[in-house]
Amino acid sequence: MTETIVQRFESVWGPGERLFVSEAPYRVSPLGAHTDHQDGLVLGMTTRARLRIAFRRRDDGRVRVRSRDFPGMPEWSIGEALRPTGDFADYLRGVSVAVAEKGPITTGCDAWIEGDLRPGGVASSAALAVAWLGALLQLEGRDMNARDRMRLVVDAERRFAGVEVGLLDPAVILFGGVGKVVYLDCLDGVPKSYAVPKRCPPFEAVLVDSGVVRDLRVSPYNARVEECRSVARALGVEGERPTLRPIGYEDFRRQRSRLDPVAARRADHVLSENKRVRNGLTSLSQGDLAAFGALMNQSGRSMIDFFGAGTPETSFLLDLLQNDADVVGATLSGAGFGGSLLAFMRPGTAAAMAERVRPAYAARFADAAGRMSTTTVALGGETRVDSA
Repeated sequence: MTETIVQRFESVWGPGERLFVSEAPYRVSPLGAHTDHQDGLVLGMTTRARLRIAFRRRDDGRVRVRSRDFPGMPEWSIGEALRPTGDFADYLRGVSVAVAEKGPITTGCDAWIEGDLRPGGVASSAALAVAWLGALLQLEGRDMNARDRMRLVVDAERRFAGVEVGLLDPAVILFGGVGKVVYLDCLDGVPKSYAVPKRCPPFEAVLVDSGVVRDLRVSPYNARVEECRSVARALGVEGERPTLRPIGYEDFRRQRSRLDPVAARRADHVLSENKRVRNGLTSLSQGDLAAFGALMNQSGRSMIDFFGAGTPETSFLLDLLQNDADVVGATLSGAGFGGSLLAFMRPGTAAAMAERVRPAYAARFADAAGRMSTTTVALGGETRVDSA
């Protein structure tokens, strides 16, 4: 692995002094979709598929970045006033600004970025931000605890990418590991890791790329967040960024008739999803994979029917997955506006499932089906920085 990324780095930047690799895993979130921006409850697991940044220090204060997956050749100086430009490096600029606010950045670098998976539905932007933060801290000889890293990444994405994200993605990426499921109450912001019990039946996590490209910056994501906030305000929650967390589901249902009906549907998903997370953690701790899969199915449908996520393609594909005999549970992956879907499946059945699903998908959405792919991802990756 390391030799390969070193070779690719040197093909771009040439040979030189000591090289480091900062890695962050992608994450999957079977339950807890669209609750984190409302201070809700989330569950997630890291994958061993990961995003990597190979980097080498520069003494002239320049930062030069190239990526295998994104176009462009972003460059800047460490003393430069950075602003969003709309490219993938906004995530890097945002993290750089946030780090500089805690202490000056004194070292430039050349960097090469690549990932094991295509972006979309696996928290690739958060993995990029976490890995870049690790690289900057290594270059500056500084350290930062995982909770502070988690909050810095969220702040950077909000300010520079303009997306009102919550804590889910960096929390899972930073606190996940082998055999672990990460549970987070976003109100207190303290991630907790639980071991998946050995009595749980074996399963595989399969990412199904729908072939529909997504970008949260041009999706309805922020609009959905504001719809949830409007319900919180209508029900008496105060503050600049009110959330649905103080509102009980039964109280919401009693007052629903006086709310905007569209916004109420968004809130219904969030509040019911919190219940699914609680029930899902219980089911998983008891080794009841069937019950957990049923909650995944409910979550996926709620994201589409109530939260207004999904596309015609992903909605149709979700139905196909949830009705496949080898799928334990399936939902949209990530924010759900295109990108991938997540299925928990009986081991060794992903290829046969794809053969069954693809013809029906192609008959309805030929272009997207031509780009559809399935990837079985091993669970349990960890964040780290190593010398190459």
